[in-house]
Amino acid sequence: MEGVSLGIYTGDIEPGILAAILTEPAAPNLRHIHDRQPVVLDPECRWDWLSLEITSRDQVRQVAQRL
Repeated sequence: MEGVSLGIYTGDIEPGILAAILTEPAAPNLRHIHDRQPVVLDPECRWDWLSLEITSRDQVRQVAQRL
C-alpha cells in the first residue's frame, strides 16, 4: 500500500520556503532503524489534509494512518 508523507510548510518567510515533516513513534518493524517515522497519509485523503479546516491534532489523526 502506498502513502503520502505529511508535512507543513510556509512560503511567507524570506529568503525561501520552510518545511517540516510530521513524525510519530516508529512502527515495531522500523524501531531498529530509528525511533521515529514520518506520518503517512492514505492517498485518497490528501485533499482532506490540504483543507484549511484542519486545525487540531484530532483532525490530523483522523486523516493520517500508519501503513
